[in-house]
Amino acid sequence: MDDNSGTVHSTSAEGTVGTHAPRDTQPFRTAPTTGNDFNTLGLDIVALGCLSLNDILFAFDSSFINKDAVKMLDQLPALREKHKNSKGELPLLSVFGHADPVGKDEYNKTLSGRRVRAVYALMTHNVDMWLSLLHAPFGGDDWNAKKALDSMRETLGDTAKRPAAAVITDYQKLLCPTPVATSDFLGKGADKAGAADYQGCSDFNPVIILSKSDNTTLSHEDRNAANQPDRRVVVFLFSADTKVNPSLWPCPKSNEPTGKCRTRFFKDSKTRLAPGAQRRERRPDIAVNTDPTADKKTFACRFYDRIAGGSPCETLPYTFQLRWEPAKGVCGDTVKLLGFTDVFEGGSVNINIVAKQGESKAIKPIVATVTGGAIEAPFKISDVSFANGKTFLDQVELEAQPEGGMVTGDPPILTVQALLDTNEETTNIPERHWSGFTVKPKFTMKVEKFRCKVHPAFDIMKMWAAYRVDLSGFKVKGTVTNGPNGNGLRWARVTGTNPMMPDQYYDGKNWVAIPAGFAAAAATNSSIYTAVGFYKSGSNFVPQRGGGGGQFPTPFADYDFNSATNTTKRNTWIKVTHDKWTEVFPIRRKDCPSAPKTRCCIYDVEVNITFNVVTSDAEGVIAVCEGSLRSNAATWFMGDTRDDVAAHETGHHMDNPDEYTGGAVDPTVNGDGAVNGIDADSIMGQNLTKVKKRHVHAFNTILATAIKNKYGRDYTYQAVDK
Repeated sequence: MDDNSGTVHSTSAEGTVGTHAPRDTQPFRTAPTTGNDFNTLGLDIVALGCLSLNDILFAFDSSFINKDAVKMLDQLPALREKHKNSKGELPLLSVFGHADPVGKDEYNKTLSGRRVRAVYALMTHNVDMWLSLLHAPFGGDDWNAKKALDSMRETLGDTAKRPAAAVITDYQKLLCPTPVATSDFLGKGADKAGAADYQGCSDFNPVIILSKSDNTTLSHEDRNAANQPDRRVVVFLFSADTKVNPSLWPCPKSNEPTGKCRTRFFKDSKTRLAPGAQRRERRPDIAVNTDPTADKKTFACRFYDRIAGGSPCETLPYTFQLRWEPAKGVCGDTVKLLGFTDVFEGGSVNINIVAKQGESKAIKPIVATVTGGAIEAPFKISDVSFANGKTFLDQVELEAQPEGGMVTGDPPILTVQALLDTNEETTNIPERHWSGFTVKPKFTMKVEKFRCKVHPAFDIMKMWAAYRVDLSGFKVKGTVTNGPNGNGLRWARVTGTNPMMPDQYYDGKNWVAIPAGFAAAAATNSSIYTAVGFYKSGSNFVPQRGGGGGQFPTPFADYDFNSATNTTKRNTWIKVTHDKWTEVFPIRRKDCPSAPKTRCCIYDVEVNITFNVVTSDAEGVIAVCEGSLRSNAATWFMGDTRDDVAAHETGHHMDNPDEYTGGAVDPTVNGDGAVNGIDADSIMGQNLTKVKKRHVHAFNTILATAIKNKYGRDYTYQAVDK
């Protein structure tokens, strides 16, 4: 049967693990019965999966199994778990041994039978069966001559000459840590000679048949090496529902001659086993197309062909020697996969790209076409996730794994570097002038584990506050003593119930009412008044830097800057600002080729402000005051009930203008909800609500700088939806 060869889960020099292709089900046809007669329906014996142990795991011309068998048998529990039935029952097993066509059939039958007994005993931890193989040599299969016990002792690190049974016990446990019960085999151990549980097939079912020329021109050593794939043991998995009668099992027992084998041969068995003009090899169907000259009719036994004809363990894998050029890169880079293979000319193969670490799930395979025995295929690194549970990886190794093939030599590993950490960078943004207001944005940012950690650090000072008003539009001219510098500028205060709007100004001698119409004018141009912080110098209250002018004409009442209420307010500012700005929009590289949420070129944002209390005024110090006047980037009020004000003012220090009429507006800001710089429903608008994508533009810029400085990569970044 030449059906699809199923799925290979792993293949190596030691063997192959695979799942068989589903078998098409056929309708049952029955005839009517009379009286007490009834029809009996028997289900075909269908193998679900397989595990092979190649000749390399056995001593030459022997059934003794070396320590590397653990590489294969370690995979058996997971393979059985994969093929449980609907009731959760594990599949049953049966073991078949094979020899190469060199030598006589009966000799090969006995040797293949001894090998399956050795494997069965290893899987079931049957020490007595190994002792019988040890004490009853056959031809070249002499465990004593091959110093099997010495090999076992060396593997176990034994220094004392323990009894053979003790050594075998520990050696079997080492090679097969998870034993299989005899009842888990197809014959359930009912037959003492292993009928249906294990059987030797001699040289009747080869996977490779050398040509006539091979048999006459190759040296003995080369011919032996070429025939090596035929020397193998295969474990097949069958549904737990499968029932067989060992007494009716068609295969001769492992210690019986070949007579019963021959009764099951195809009519053309001689042709199937005979060398021809060309070497014939059972090769797998590869992903895209199949060698049109392939001849899989190499099995002589009809019964075995029915079980194993489409088995991924009974095909000779194509071989590949592969390498990446270059062998390192980052997401978005294009590299090449280069190498040589014995896949037929013009054949196209799927080469899966498997991440050795992390959580990558959807890396696109490479489809490579073979030309002159070589492949050369470009590969754009994408969909590589550096996520690893709750943390991240510095790099991920990608291994090229060809379908239906086996890589020889060093595995082809492409190391993909994560751009996940950077040094701390400080903004270099010029002083902004928005609608008459001036702000110098300043913060630091670094990347830690794909997280942009934005840090506006504020020096704050206990101050008192009043307003500075511009009355030049209300026929107030010049300057006054104890007033701000500038024509028509005056200190102002609030005596009414609205702290957001001054109602008196100092004319140099007295406090007088603010001119009529000032509030209406301020509603459209709030730059005509602003809060200014004052610090105490001796008995005077002096405007902070930037306030510009003489001392405040009247003293302020003292207050406890570190009272529980005020301390709580400042801590609330820190929390609310963090919550408003953090993880609202990730930042992603514009040309990132990966799926949107793949953790390879996308970064979270976290904003954390800190306060450092100072006692002397300097450039950039923020006045933190009692009361609830109208805050600005340089003057914050602990009496303001709107905790979001701090998140808004922090936005100025992260290079964002106001977005409400009369504020420090940039009318060129449009889109993302803003029209001519106005967006009431934003953190920078009058409602102090949502952070928008445009508000993180400075983070995009500094991230690009940080990545370039750390990794030498020029990228552009943008905010994206979560």
